[in-house]
This record gives sequence, structure tokens and C-alpha cells, in this order.
Amino acid sequence: MRYYEFESSFRDFVVFSLSEIRTLYSNFDRRRLTEWQNKGYIRKIINGFYAFADRKLEDDDLILIGSRIYNPAYISFETALSRYGLISETVYGITCATTRKTIQFKTPIGIFYYRSLLPRLFFGYRIFPQGGHLAFMEKSLLDYFYSNSDVSTPADFESRRFNKEVFLEQLDKIKLSKYLERFNQKRLSARITTFITWCKHD
Repeated sequence: MRYYEFESSFRDFVVFSLSEIRTLYSNFDRRRLTEWQNKGYIRKIINGFYAFADRKLEDDDLILIGSRIYNPAYISFETALSRYGLISETVYGITCATTRKTIQFKTPIGIFYYRSLLPRLFFGYRIFPQGGHLAFMEKSLLDYFYSNSDVSTPADFESRRFNKEVFLEQLDKIKLSKYLERFNQKRLSARITTFITWCKHD
């Protein structure tokens, strides 16, 4: 197969997999991928997933990639909180929720962290037009507190520099309440109540 034919078929893909390639070209020789990597045409993200080397990746592209290379997954925790403006500190890597085992991938485009959640807690995310999955603000906050049980006091909230004003502006109380019911954890509910009280305090 000639590269220009391949490039024409997958140019609109942020990331593409070997299985997708073989769906379109059943006799595709995967050695072409190594050849094109060596020539600087494409780059491997992780085994089985690739992207065009000349494509500039935006934030939404990273959300799509994080959601796809270790499926099922959605962007949450610190990455989502940063995107919503709830934390101001620099977040290194992309952090995702998954029902599979906890794992991380160091890739040419950054580090992807995957934290395991119970299947019943895998909900509360929006789907972008191209397929990326991002937790709603309320769910990303609950995921964060659920996975960081040591964050429980006003001093803890201060040390992590949560933005009170941004949280209160974006908060959907009904959505947060419904999500908390699905977690069904009294300690988590108590910490969220403490957090909201802290946010309302000047």
C-alpha cells in the first residue's frame, strides 16, 4: 500500500487503530506502520494505536485519545477539574476513569493515567462529537473525592487550591445529588457537604 492512499483514508482520524485499518484494508501489512514511523509520517501512541506525526493535538484531541486507547474510559479526576477551572495548579498527564485495572501509559504525546472504578460508578460523562468522553463537573469532583479519601477538611481543600467561586457558579445541585445517591457512601456524602460549606464560606 502507498502512504498517500492510507493518509487520504485516515486524515480525519485523531487516532486510528490497527483494527480500524484492517477493517478498511483487510490485507494490510502492519510492517508499513513501522516503515512510516521511521519516515516520520506517523507516531505510535501505544501498541495498536497511532496518530499522524504532523497533526497538532488540541485539548479535545487528547480527551478523545485518552477515551479510546484504553476502553472503556472517560476523562475525570484532576484533568477534568483543571479543565473546568476548579483547580489552578498545572496538571501533568491525562487522568481517566475506567472499569479495567489501574494502569498508566507513557506515550510520545504525554502520560495517560487510568484509575479503576467499580462498573456501577462508571457514569456521568458527556460524549464529544468525535467520541471523546469527559466527566461532568459534578462527577469529576465525586470521582476525585472518592479516590482521595484523605482529602476531607477545609485545610485539605485550601492546600489543593480549589476555586470556590468557579465551583459555585457551575454547580448543578440536582445532578450532584443524583450522582451522590448512586455512589451510596455516607462518608463521601459527608465530605462533599463539608466541601460545599467551605466553598460558601468567605
